[in-house]
Amino acid sequence: MHSMIRKGLLGTLFAGGLIALGATAANAADTTTSALGNAQAPKSLHRCPFR
Repeated sequence: MHSMIRKGLLGTLFAGGLIALGATAANAADTTTSALGNAQAPKSLHRCPFR
């Protein structure tokens, strides 16, 4: 019984570690750059054409 509890706790610890690593990687992902680097859209796309 002791070995089953230990295996269950180790599995839970492993899964929690994977979740923590995934959250860290997602938080560290840079979402401000595009595939072209820091390129910005042309000014005409920033304004609504129907104003």
